Amino acid sequence: MSESKIEWTEQTWNVILGCDKISAGCQNCYAIQQAYRNNAMAQSLEPSKRGRLAYYEGLTEKRGNRTEWTGKIAFVEEALEIPLKRKKPTIYFVNSMGDLFHEDVTDEMLNKIFTVFRRTPQHTYQVLTKRPDRMREYIRTLSWVGRHEGYEAYQGGEGSRPLDNVWLGTSIENQKAVIDRAHPLSLINQKGWNTFYSCEPLLEEIDLDLAFFPVDWVICGAESGHGARPFDEDWARCLRDQCVAFNVPFFYKQKMVGSKKISLPELDGKSWSQSPMEAIAS
Repeated sequence: MSESKIEWTEQTWNVILGCDKISAGCQNCYAIQQAYRNNAMAQSLEPSKRGRLAYYEGLTEKRGNRTEWTGKIAFVEEALEIPLKRKKPTIYFVNSMGDLFHEDVTDEMLNKIFTVFRRTPQHTYQVLTKRPDRMREYIRTLSWVGRHEGYEAYQGGEGSRPLDNVWLGTSIENQKAVIDRAHPLSLINQKGWNTFYSCEPLLEEIDLDLAFFPVDWVICGAESGHGARPFDEDWARCLRDQCVAFNVPFFYKQKMVGSKKISLPELDGKSWSQSPMEAIAS
């Protein structure tokens, strides 16, 4: 866990590490480079001193002049205790270094993670995936066994009451992603779960079709870093207008001016950093 530089959260909580590229938004994935650096750091240390950095071994590889995921994922089970031990209400982004609903993440792993969600109602969890079909299938059969803080998640039921402290989101980078991902997330929304879109990196003007695929929050941002692709602020303006029309909170995270990243930029003379989440003191 670490303090996050992501404007819409407070802490990152990485229980699943590693991923695969599956769409245009993955092209310049920042997590690949970070995972590669973390592994290099681990290799420079004695094995007994590597700690959780050891989990990054084998997740990335060099292919020519690019660093890519190998497709391997790692489950950092010891990290499950972090939110359990933290009493101060905290907003956690789950995960920044992998996808919780990657096909190699087992239901057993997810059950352990969702059990932590259930046992720590003081925290808020933001789960972002590019695989909302898998997320929807998991949620559809999520149930609980036990009592009070002893509740544990299991699969095979017929769904359960949504957790108010959990936000389930999907990445939307272009219109194809709307077509591929909006419907399964809308089915989750219909079951009463908090849902959101992260339109970052936004690669073209898109129509979220919020009348048919409602969500509770929309985040928007330009791609940043080396090789960042072009961004037109009219794309953000179009999303803003859609959100205003349907009364959906809109969060304009960042844009690029030359090679400089501008966090929380103004749009038409106003900063758009709306969030539907309850204020949590830092």
